[in-house]
Amino acid sequence: MECPVYIELERRTNAPTVADKLQRYSGRWLRVLESYSRCEVRPLIVCHHDTRPARKRREGSGAEALRDNLVKLLYGDTEGHFFALNAKLLECYEHADVGRLIATCSWEEMCARGVFGGRYYPLNGHDPADYGVEEDGKRIALYALARERQKLLGAYRQEAA
Repeated sequence: MECPVYIELERRTNAPTVADKLQRYSGRWLRVLESYSRCEVRPLIVCHHDTRPARKRREGSGAEALRDNLVKLLYGDTEGHFFALNAKLLECYEHADVGRLIATCSWEEMCARGVFGGRYYPLNGHDPADYGVEEDGKRIALYALARERQKLLGAYRQEAA
């Protein structure tokens, strides 16, 4: 399965800055959807890369903490593009959630396991019964992100036809 993926490299656990970037991505996808009736939403991986030695990192940092903070910021902002994009996509697909297409990971894990072997933390959980999803639905393989995009595009195309 082919699927274009964006990767954003973040050097610190600065969730407000990352949330702002994700709001801008969502805004662009929303404008394209409304103006051209094209769904360009694609998986986006925020790769957390902290170059400081492990002993200097503060508690509560890292890919999982970044994900948790992004969830609070993005889902808590009912005026933002992220919320508006989800609402627009829900009109054609009852399971639409941009948060299942945005995930975080650590640079160390991506280097150790490779992009395809890494496990990612999606902003919103996936069905544990799906291929590439761990039992709790909170860590997924890249394949699961691509599959979620295919489900969304398939539903959107059916609705548009």
